Amino acid sequence: MRFVPQLKIAQKLPLALVGSALVVSAGVGIASYLIGLNTVQQQRDQSMQASLTTAVSLVSDYFTSAEVDLRLFVQRSDTVTAMKNLTRAVEELRMGLKERAAPQLQAAYITENPNPEDRAAADSVGAKGATYDAPHKRFHPGFRTLMQERDYSDVLLVSAAGDVVYSVAKNTDFAGNVSDATLAGTGLGQAFAAASKLPEGQAVFVDYASYAPTGTAESFMAMPVFEKEENTGVMVLAIPSNVLSARISALSGLGQSGEVVVVGSDGLLRTESPRTEASDVLQTRLTSEVVTLALAGEPAEGVSTDYRDAPMVVRASSVAVGDVTWAVVAVQPEDEVYAPVNNMRNMILLVGGALLAIAAVAGYFFARSVSRPINGRSSAWRAGA
Repeated sequence: MRFVPQLKIAQKLPLALVGSALVVSAGVGIASYLIGLNTVQQQRDQSMQASLTTAVSLVSDYFTSAEVDLRLFVQRSDTVTAMKNLTRAVEELRMGLKERAAPQLQAAYITENPNPEDRAAADSVGAKGATYDAPHKRFHPGFRTLMQERDYSDVLLVSAAGDVVYSVAKNTDFAGNVSDATLAGTGLGQAFAAASKLPEGQAVFVDYASYAPTGTAESFMAMPVFEKEENTGVMVLAIPSNVLSARISALSGLGQSGEVVVVGSDGLLRTESPRTEASDVLQTRLTSEVVTLALAGEPAEGVSTDYRDAPMVVRASSVAVGDVTWAVVAVQPEDEVYAPVNNMRNMILLVGGALLAIAAVAGYFFARSVSRPINGRSSAWRAGA
């Protein structure tokens, strides 16, 4: 029994032409697709790695700069004098007013501040500040300049006893004590507790957490202030997330909707996403085995499906700020990453289909032009026989 039917030469020729064209087209198409896929992967790897490397440097440099600011200020004699004079002024008020000293300072510089829209702008509150006002007026402009030029949320001085004897921003933590229930468990309280035990010139960093006095996410960097061998207190920088977010968000090279974000050990973002309108810091989660490996110090790449409700190609590296380790993560939607390859595949199928159709039509007419004379001669031979 024959499974392949007997075909006439008029049928065999176009089939042979179309079959040959199909084999050649498939080979060329598959090779082109694989080459294109490899090229896209290489370009993606290069752009993601470049963005990651830049982002890691940005994070490291930003907090290194903050530590330099701290070190320069705590080494200044003016800072030591400010710590001593402001501490003395608070203690003198407490001696006279007892437990009413802190409420009076908070009323003078916070609730009754002459510039309620920008409390940091007030150098002096006059008699309301009592004996505290003179040293405040003297030292406030210098610390305010530091806060404004470096975009910190606040610059604080905390005495050795834990009293917040100075704050540029004059939030509700001013004139409090870090051992109070409202401050003990906060980033400020943790920063003071750790920094007060450090030797001169060393800093401590506390990761971002919600901070009640500001109502926002804050991180803290602190360094002890020494006068010779005596620890007179701790200088603290309150560092917001918006400056770092702006620098990270400005990175390019990840397509129309790719981005770089910083993720903490809890899986929550430490920087804002430029692709969302809502606040993401300590709100949005990005979890993936890639992030877990990066937090453990192993750069990795993979896919995440829980971020922005879409499959994402993810690449991550770690960055350390003090004892805190974060994952710097580059993400890009899968459909955007592979869009060039998919477009190329569709074009190959379209062009290949058109060429096959042309080959089929050409083969048909070529076969007819060849088979007609042969069929005519065959008929003549059969007639002569």
